[in-house]
Amino acid sequence: MSFEKYGLSPELLSGLADVRIEKPTPLQEKMLPIVLDGKHALVETHSNDDLAFLIPALQKITEHVLILTPSIERAEKIDEQVWALGYHAQISSALMAMKGDKTTQEQALTDGAPVIVANPGRFIEILEKKNFRLNNLKLIVIDEAHEMQQFNLVNRVKDILRFVDCEPQIVMLSQEQNSATKQLVKLALK
Repeated sequence: MSFEKYGLSPELLSGLADVRIEKPTPLQEKMLPIVLDGKHALVETHSNDDLAFLIPALQKITEHVLILTPSIERAEKIDEQVWALGYHAQISSALMAMKGDKTTQEQALTDGAPVIVANPGRFIEILEKKNFRLNNLKLIVIDEAHEMQQFNLVNRVKDILRFVDCEPQIVMLSQEQNSATKQLVKLALK
């Protein structure tokens, strides 16, 4: 089975070819139709298959995508994948992590980067400092929701969602139904 059956753009298909991904994984086959149809979802996954949400997210780039992930390393990896897959479609991303230069990250938000990959702690700092409202998001991905508790980020994610002035699709990925996942599901999924 190939990615063509999902109606992906030629540019995104070229990006997949560039990174040598020829057919969808089982998780991608499960998620692609759900996310492309615009449905909210909580997906239990035991793999770090970032492409399961990145492929449909990049297909939807007519407005903006926000990807929240708890660790700096995950954020960096996802950001690199966005750049690789989005190259032909000229889709760029901005990484907002505690390691990066805050001024540069603030400017990327102000400039309207189409994809923001962020750690919740740094992202809420920037939103609060700039009093920046998120009013054109198409999709929010909450990656590794189960880890938000370990990093003490559940309240940060809740705070970020208060800055959202639109009704984006929300996709949450979690390895387990722990307290963090349950809190975030109750708050974010409809």
